Amino acid sequence: TFKTWKIPEEYASERSRAGMVAMGPDGKVWLKTSVDTYGAHLLDPLTGEITSFPLSVSFYGTASNSKGDLYLASLSDSVIGEVIAKTGKTAIYPTPTPRSGSRRGHIDQEDRFWFAEFFSHKIGMFDTTTKKFREWPIPVPWAGPYDAIRDGNGYVWSGGMHTDLIYRLNPDNGEVT
Repeated sequence: TFKTWKIPEEYASERSRAGMVAMGPDGKVWLKTSVDTYGAHLLDPLTGEITSFPLSVSFYGTASNSKGDLYLASLSDSVIGEVIAKTGKTAIYPTPTPRSGSRRGHIDQEDRFWFAEFFSHKIGMFDTTTKKFREWPIPVPWAGPYDAIRDGNGYVWSGGMHTDLIYRLNPDNGEVT
């Protein structure tokens, strides 16, 4: 059996796109809309209720932390967005490197949002608790990292769109293999 839901009418158009789904720890599902309207939407699949939050810029990647809050990466605006689930408060944090091209991303066990910085050829991390960033350059010309995810051993992995290489970052010493 399949169940579907529609995004709220005020965020829908013929060109609207809903995507980049992130599962919260409580079973609620975040998704975002883009193209004509920018919004983050929190779906409760048990009730079908969708709560929407307007966003001021276009976002590309999404992830939810242990509190159920949403974090978003903006490829075009080089910022990280935040939506606090309980209050609906939104915030935008510029990446330390302007025009970095933040994209995709994942939350680790310490509630840190790891993301690729496509245009600046770096791996970025935003600590959702302290609101501080760190960045690590990938020492490969035109690295073009697409995504970033931390494994159980503490390494952060990314793949290069332009190089067909896989990068492994040791965040403790900055070494990229």
